[in-house]
Amino acid sequence: RVLPVRLFPACLPFLDWRPSALIDFSPPEMVSWEVFSPVEVRLGFNEAVVPLRGSEGVTLQAEGTALKLLYDPPMLPGRELRTALAVEDNHGNSLDLVLSFYGFNPDVPEMVINEVRLEGTSTRPDLIELKCLSAGSLAGVTFYRGAPADCDWYFVFPDVAAAAGDLILLHCAPQGIPGEVNELEGLAQSGGIEASPVARDFWLAEKEGLSATNGLLTVTASPGGRVLDLFLYSNRTSLSDTSYDGFGSATNLSRALWAFDEEGWVPEITGADALRPEDCFNPVDGTSTRTLCRNPDAVDTDSKADWHIVPTGMCSFGSENSPEVYIKE
Repeated sequence: RVLPVRLFPACLPFLDWRPSALIDFSPPEMVSWEVFSPVEVRLGFNEAVVPLRGSEGVTLQAEGTALKLLYDPPMLPGRELRTALAVEDNHGNSLDLVLSFYGFNPDVPEMVINEVRLEGTSTRPDLIELKCLSAGSLAGVTFYRGAPADCDWYFVFPDVAAAAGDLILLHCAPQGIPGEVNELEGLAQSGGIEASPVARDFWLAEKEGLSATNGLLTVTASPGGRVLDLFLYSNRTSLSDTSYDGFGSATNLSRALWAFDEEGWVPEITGADALRPEDCFNPVDGTSTRTLCRNPDAVDTDSKADWHIVPTGMCSFGSENSPEVYIKE
C-alpha cells in the first residue's frame, strides 16, 4: 500500500547551496578568430581552454585563452574550409564548434568602392563597382552590406587574378537567368542586365539590393579581416532622431560608430570624437542614372569629400568615373 506523503516546506532542513554556487557551469565562449597563414588559424576564448578533438588534418595547440589550428595540407587561398572541434575549460565544461574559414590570401590587391547605384530599377538594378589599386588575387575578398559582424548580406570573391586598374562589378539584383555567371576567366563570360565586356562581373545568388537612403558598404581583405575600404551614406541630420543621434535606428548608429572606430570614415570636423549623419555622404539626389561616384584621380580621404553624384545619364560602370557633378536646379 502506498501512503500519500505531504511535505511542509517550513519543516524541511535548510540546504546550503553556497559552495556549489561558486562552481563554474558555463562552457567557454569563442570571442575572436583570425587566419594567420595558409596553415594557421588562431581562436580566442574568454577563458583558458584545453583541446578535446578536431577534424582530420587539423592539429590543435592551446596557449591559455588562445587556440591554434594547424592545417596539413595547407588551406587553399580564398577557399572555404569547414572545421569541427571541441574544447573544454578547467572545470570540464565543453564546447563543440563547427567553423568555416577561408584560406589565407597573401596577395590581396588594395581596393576601393568606386561607384554605387542605390536607386535601382528593373532595367538599371542596384550595382556596385570596385576598383583595384594594385595587382593581386581576389580570393577571399569580401563585400558586406553593413559591417563584418553586423551585415544584411555579404559576398566572398573567388580566386581570380586582378591587375591594377581593373574594375569589378557586383550585381545586387540578379534576375536569376543562366547568363548571370561569375567571370572566373574571360570578361565576356557573363550575360544579364548591364554585364560589362570590359569589367569583371559577379552576381549575388539572389536579389538582395541596397538601402537607398542610409547604409554602410564595406570591403575587407577576407571574411572578418582587414578593412580595404568602406562607404557610409545617410540622408539624415543630427536633429532627425534624438534617440539615435540622428541616424534613425540602432543599426545605422552602431554601423556608423564601427566605421569611425575602424578609422574607415572620418568626420567633417577635425578632431570630432564621433560621426554625425552630416558626416556621411548624402545620396538623396541619386537616381538609376545619377549614380554616386568616387572622384576620379583624387586622394582617398575616407570621407564624404571623396564622392559626388554625376549628372543624369552619366553613370559609368565599367569605365572611368565622370568628374562632372549634378547640380540641383
